[in-house]
Amino acid sequence: MKILQLSDIHYGADYDGKFNTAKQFQAVLDHAGYNNSSGFDAVILTGDLVNEDSGMPEDEQLRTYNYILRKASDLCNAGTEGVYVVPGNHDNRKLLSAAAKDALGWYNDSDFSVGFSTPGSYLKVVQMGGKNIILLDSGHIAPYKGLAKLGAYIINQIDSWNAEDTLLFTHTPFKTERLYHRFMKDNLMPSDVEELLGQYIRHYFCGHFHHLAHVECGNFDMHLCPGIQCQIDPYSKECNAVAIPGYQVIEFSTVSNSDVEVHPVILDDYEA
Repeated sequence: MKILQLSDIHYGADYDGKFNTAKQFQAVLDHAGYNNSSGFDAVILTGDLVNEDSGMPEDEQLRTYNYILRKASDLCNAGTEGVYVVPGNHDNRKLLSAAAKDALGWYNDSDFSVGFSTPGSYLKVVQMGGKNIILLDSGHIAPYKGLAKLGAYIINQIDSWNAEDTLLFTHTPFKTERLYHRFMKDNLMPSDVEELLGQYIRHYFCGHFHHLAHVECGNFDMHLCPGIQCQIDPYSKECNAVAIPGYQVIEFSTVSNSDVEVHPVILDDYEA
C-alpha cells in the first residue's frame, strides 16, 4: 500500500512574488507522478490548501479547492474515492467543506453532514490495507477538542484496538518535549500528549510546520511533512523560508503489524 501525503499548499499566498504556489503545486504533482508511475492507493491532504486571507475572492477560492482535490485524484488509483482531506488553520472551512462534497464523492456520507464547521469535531477512520487510517480535524489553534474526539473513539473500540496498525493524520501537530518550533509553540498541546497517544498510535503524520522532521515520541513516531509552498528553518531568528516544495510517501504491506516506511521528498532541484 502506498499513500501520498500533501500538505501546506497555501495556494494564492505568493507573498509579493516570493512563491509561485501554482507552479510549486504542479511541480510536486509532476514529481510524485513520475516517480510513482503505478499511482497511489490514497492521497491525503493535511491542511492549508488555500490561504483564506490571500485576498482571493470566495468564488475563486472554492474553484481552487475543487481544482486541488481533483488534481490530487489524478494520482490516486481509486480516483476521488481515495482522496482524503483534513482542514488547516489557513483554510476556509465552509468552502473546503463545499469543495469536498462536490469533488470527493465519499464526503457526501452521513458522517460529513456538518462538514468542517466546528473545529475539532471531524474524525473519520478508513480501513486501508489492514491499517486504521485516522483523519482528524485537530481543531485549529486549540486542538483539545480534536484530541478528545480521538480519545472517545479509541475507548469505544478499545477491545479490538491495535496500535501497530494505526496511522493518524492531522494538520496541527500535538506538542511533545522533543518538538520545538518558535512560530507555532504557543498553540500546541502539552507534552503529556505523547504519553496519551503512545498507547494507541504508532505513526502520526501532520503538516503545519513547513519542514521535514521525524520525531521519536516514546512509543510513537511523529512525521512532519515538508510543505508544498516552502520550507521553513525553525531555528532561524526570522522566518527563513525557501521556495522549495516537498511531499511525503508512506508505504506498508497488508500484513498486520507490518512496518511503515516513510519517504519524505524535497525537490532540491526546483527552480523558483
